[in-house]
Amino acid sequence: MNAGLGSRPSHTWRSLLAGRELLSLGLQKLVGDGKMTLIWKEPWIPGLEANAQLTPNPGAPNIAWVCELLNAEGTEWDTGKLEAVFNMEICRKIRCIPLRRPHQQDTWFWKGEASGSFSVKSCYKLAMKEVWEQQNIVPDLFCTVPMSFWKSIWKMPLNSRYKVFLWRACIGIIPTVETLKQRGIQVEEECIRCEIEMEDVYHALIDCSELRQVWDEARHNFTARVYHTSLIEWLSVEWLNWSQEKRGHFAIALYYIWESQNPKKFEGEVINLNDLWTKVERCWDEFRVAGCHEMGVAEIPQSLRWEKPNQPFMKMNVDAGVRRNGDGALGGVLRDWNGCVQVAFISSTPKLGDVALIEALAVERGVRVAMEAGVKNLIIESDAQLVVDMLNSNCKHSSMLGTVCLKFLDLRCGLDEVVFKWIPRVCNKAADCMSSVAKTLTHDRIWSVSVPIFLAESCTDDLY
Repeated sequence: MNAGLGSRPSHTWRSLLAGRELLSLGLQKLVGDGKMTLIWKEPWIPGLEANAQLTPNPGAPNIAWVCELLNAEGTEWDTGKLEAVFNMEICRKIRCIPLRRPHQQDTWFWKGEASGSFSVKSCYKLAMKEVWEQQNIVPDLFCTVPMSFWKSIWKMPLNSRYKVFLWRACIGIIPTVETLKQRGIQVEEECIRCEIEMEDVYHALIDCSELRQVWDEARHNFTARVYHTSLIEWLSVEWLNWSQEKRGHFAIALYYIWESQNPKKFEGEVINLNDLWTKVERCWDEFRVAGCHEMGVAEIPQSLRWEKPNQPFMKMNVDAGVRRNGDGALGGVLRDWNGCVQVAFISSTPKLGDVALIEALAVERGVRVAMEAGVKNLIIESDAQLVVDMLNSNCKHSSMLGTVCLKFLDLRCGLDEVVFKWIPRVCNKAADCMSSVAKTLTHDRIWSVSVPIFLAESCTDDLY
């Protein structure tokens, strides 16, 4: 990474050096024994940008290598040294780094892939990230549309046609009369439903008088639509507060509302939306079940509900979220074979910039809490597919996530048996409740004597 251009460089060598700056943004050191990682000159702390400059505390000892921050055996971080050299936030990030087995050398890994291996696809995403973030596809909107809004659309468990249609509707490129006129196509038509008003995107899908009863009959509450005049304006305000099911129902409904125009426009048939929501709900249920089977995970809950473990196992459900400041919020619930809560916890992590890593730390925290409660036969359930897959593999990936998973697999020696299972998010409501609470509280807490009131409803719903 520090090689020079040379006096007579080949085209290949010039190409490699041209991409060196981009590579440096995605490469990070994975700490083994710490003897080959420079503290101040190489990226090795999760949650920090590759070009971030570390500064020592005033009066800090003069050290250069990461191994100097470990204890004499090289098995744990030396808390005293860390706090002498770095501020508390950096110390929290460093303590999240799992130390690999003794005598393993430090290695480089690629942050863009969970496996730690370089891929052209992830490198391209890294190269284009700044360009994409600067693009504004809805320049006339009065408020900013967060990147998380667009990501949440593409992550919905639906076929692409529903997600693509919702995206096109949001940016106003479905062929309504108004859109066609903006593109220079003269269409002298009114709305095909009410035959009164001009057909724009919001009118055609939401605001037409012929659609008001349709939206009022929805199982979810969409009444806030009357306070807005464009789809993207409405969704930029409310979408991220909607449940996954409400988003799915909405996206599917939009698609079928638009499709229902075609029989009247091209064949003169009467538009009938009487069974729209029945069709939407059936479609959503099919996608949800199909998504479970596509994951290829054994023992998917047939009822898409939380299931009691078989005696003598206890079940720990864990979940993780991200606070507004980027810190991780962890939560978990331990229940016995009768469905009774034994322990519940909330915890936190520093800003790590990797959701999968935070999910893995939630699993680790759940295992430790269960062991402290004296559990010997444990089922750990999480809705983080990548983490569960890695835990059920050999965890040989040279990545931060792989090392975290490998490290706390060693905790199994304190248990008679432990099983890691993936479950759909709908089966993980209690843990989701705890992680949501962890987003608002700043301190870690464990409940072992009584169930917190805010958790009682979720646990009751799981049983009945």
